[in-house]
Amino acid sequence: MKKLLLLSVMLIFLLVPSVLGQDVQIFLETTQTKIYAGKSGSIEVTVFNNQNFTDTFSITVWPPQLGDVTTSIENPNLRIKAKSNESTKISFSAPECADESTIQFEVSASSTTTNASASQNILLSVLRAFTVCISDFKLDKYGEIEPNESLKITTYLTNPTSKLSPQFFIQVNIKLENRTVGSFDETIQPILQKSTKIVSYVYNFSEHASPGRYRIEVLLKDELNNLKARKEETINMKIVNKTSTQSWTDVGILSAVTTIKVKNEGNVPVPIKITTSIPSFVKNLFFTEFEPTLETSKDGWIEYEWDFESVKPGDEVMIKYEIKLLYVWLFALGTVIVVILAFKFVYGPTVVKKYKPITPTLGKEITIALEIKNKIRHEIENVEVKDFVPALFEVSERFDTVRPESIKKVKGGTVLTWKFNLLKPLEERVLTYKIKPKMEISGTFKLPNAYVKYLDRKKEVKSIVSKSILIKA
Repeated sequence: MKKLLLLSVMLIFLLVPSVLGQDVQIFLETTQTKIYAGKSGSIEVTVFNNQNFTDTFSITVWPPQLGDVTTSIENPNLRIKAKSNESTKISFSAPECADESTIQFEVSASSTTTNASASQNILLSVLRAFTVCISDFKLDKYGEIEPNESLKITTYLTNPTSKLSPQFFIQVNIKLENRTVGSFDETIQPILQKSTKIVSYVYNFSEHASPGRYRIEVLLKDELNNLKARKEETINMKIVNKTSTQSWTDVGILSAVTTIKVKNEGNVPVPIKITTSIPSFVKNLFFTEFEPTLETSKDGWIEYEWDFESVKPGDEVMIKYEIKLLYVWLFALGTVIVVILAFKFVYGPTVVKKYKPITPTLGKEITIALEIKNKIRHEIENVEVKDFVPALFEVSERFDTVRPESIKKVKGGTVLTWKFNLLKPLEERVLTYKIKPKMEISGTFKLPNAYVKYLDRKKEVKSIVSKSILIKA
């Protein structure tokens, strides 16, 4: 109906401009309009050029801003042919927290070449859909944030009107893509007129919060849960690549078990590599339930490597390997025994039996020597040396050194015995005796070991024995 009326008026002015006697005329779509706080609206403005030539007209709104309301013109300069018209739009905007009011604006059209001008007034009413608005929304951090950090979210709720607000609700959501990772809900009691309430929440991102752009939004809802206002901010979560390693060894009597744990402390999946090295000589003592990915050997060491392609944030991988100490103990025990025997051989009393190589023939004497030496650093007492001569040989009654204390015929041969009260440290005695075959000998004949018995410094009876000797015919 309004458009039909406007077209009728426009037609009258086109047909009878001389009657009106104006060079320019301006018509508004309506002289009264309304907008809601936080929204914008527009009206159409038509300008008539009643002159006999084409002209440019400047479109203005006065005041361009009044209170919280701002204006804008779609095309502030209209080029209009003679006896013709053109239209543009004027927009009005009010912020979300604007109070309700009625404002008058003047819309003018002025020729840029002549003094021709015209104007019309419009009344604008600013209305509120809800009493309370979100006047501000802040984060205590912007740009980037790291896992395990906290974020303070502050919302300013304002009642710009002159009346008490109703009870309402706010909801704060923390979202990654379309997934909500955290939220806060609260019922807000009525806010006094012309006052602001500040509400803050602290959100703690997890230790392994996923990287990406997070949206922080606040929603204001009425008592019926209808959305009345919304604001949001964004913040980026950094990519963190970080791992931690723990290792320890439990040593028992029979084995040593080493455990290695590696944890993904970051917020993205990562590949993990575990390595360990052991000396090459314990390779055969190495056992593990987890087959190594790679084994390399260099400079007397063996390195084992376990590869895990993708470990999720917060997950850990673990390997265990064992060194069997039983074999080590056996090896060490054998080594100790060898050392002790070698020590005794090198540093203890010794007896060596030998003879001068000759071809043994019937009636020809063979000289046998027994060399007894005390290699330890203390005296040995009650030294008794015994040697046995098989019955095949006869013992000569001539002795080049000390004569035996006894020469005793026994079954199968003769026993020679020498006795000394003591042997001092590093003292050596050489005992010799002669034997001769009672018959012709062919091949090889073995003379048995010689024995030495003595008391050590602890008065314990000890004995040593020589090696046997072979006589070749």
